[in-house]
Amino acid sequence: MVNVLSFISYQTDRQTLDVSPASYLTIPGFNAGPYAETVRQNLRLKTFEANHSANIGFSTKGWTFTPEVGFNFKSTDLNSALTNYQEGTYFGYGQAYYNDLKYTTATPYGSVGVNYKNDSWMLYANFPVNSNNIKAEDPLRNVSKDVNKVTFEPSIFAQYTFASFWKASVNTNINNNFGEINTAYSGFLMTSPNGINAMDANNPIPQNNNKSAGTRLEYRNPLNNLFFNVNYRYSDAKRNLISSPIRNNSGQTIMRYLEQENHALSNAYSAEVGKYFPKFKTNASLSYSNNTSKSDAYQNDFAYTSRNNSQSYGFKFNNTYFSWMSIDYNFNITRTKQLSKSVTPQLNNENSRRGFNHNLGVFFYPIENHTIGFNWDQVNTSAADQKYNNGFYDLSYQFTWAKKKIDFELKWMNIANKRVFETYDINPQNIAYTRIQLRPSQVMFTVKFNFK
Repeated sequence: MVNVLSFISYQTDRQTLDVSPASYLTIPGFNAGPYAETVRQNLRLKTFEANHSANIGFSTKGWTFTPEVGFNFKSTDLNSALTNYQEGTYFGYGQAYYNDLKYTTATPYGSVGVNYKNDSWMLYANFPVNSNNIKAEDPLRNVSKDVNKVTFEPSIFAQYTFASFWKASVNTNINNNFGEINTAYSGFLMTSPNGINAMDANNPIPQNNNKSAGTRLEYRNPLNNLFFNVNYRYSDAKRNLISSPIRNNSGQTIMRYLEQENHALSNAYSAEVGKYFPKFKTNASLSYSNNTSKSDAYQNDFAYTSRNNSQSYGFKFNNTYFSWMSIDYNFNITRTKQLSKSVTPQLNNENSRRGFNHNLGVFFYPIENHTIGFNWDQVNTSAADQKYNNGFYDLSYQFTWAKKKIDFELKWMNIANKRVFETYDINPQNIAYTRIQLRPSQVMFTVKFNFK
């Protein structure tokens, strides 16, 4: 059987970010202007994508082979401008705050897919060879750069079923990434009302080679309603660029990359066990995960090594014992530790973070087609002497017009009228404090229906 696929897509996205009054902006080094009433960023993305392929499949003795050839093309244009509004006129901030970038990827490829299945074994594999051709053009800064590289990117998955309730599987893959347009813009972009950054125009195109391998052991017994699984994954990301952010004299951050081979290594394992209790119509499960990552980086031209360890403990619970009520509850406890080491003393530090998230959903069904719901979301983070607790409560009532298949819902959101959402996070190379202003408590009426 021969399959031919042709996909063509064109999309235009326009985004406008307005900050009013302009005095709200508190970005280090950025001055909106003494007479600016509003700061506006206009951004437009034009994306053209075309994917064409043809394959033929043939089978013998449980094996299926599928040779394929194809061509993938993607072109993205980014245009942006940061301006301010004064007395009916918009004024620009100069070329440093404009972008006119074209990013093009053309990838002809050939591959062979291999599948096999019998009562015990299942195998899926793909062996593609890609010719990657990437080009980035920035006429505003007279920059044009390209990469042409042939890559082999195999992926293999194999699973063995034994003793009725057991499954063991392994998987491995290699893939390459050459960045996107968001790694190539050189004009300053306001990514939020409190953040502005740009890439160095001299940054080379990134070339990332990612290798990973994993295994999984699973047990599922419908006779006693017990299940568990254990997972492990190792990954190695080889990169040709290493980040070296610098802060200019105005206090703005420019993301610069140095051409230096480096690796980001990750070890992750997890386990989950659960059981269904039919007498109580209850599902319950416990889970645990542990992830350790190690990577190299620079800050202000000084090198350091970052090591992160994150652990997570989870619990899920669902009960439908009563016909007039159901309960869904889950919680997750996280612990994160970051350790940075360097020959530069000021870059040596250790940070830790604790988090607690939970969600409770209780639904009552007093009369047929009537539902009353209560939802409680809690997001807590803490580190050292900093502690942020975020609790959100919603109450809802829904009536279902069964004959017409229409739902009417009245929902009271943010009952506690919480005005801010605050979190503290530790990432492999930075620590982030986030504060988001929220809408006040509100009531929303919704009508849900379909056209079938």
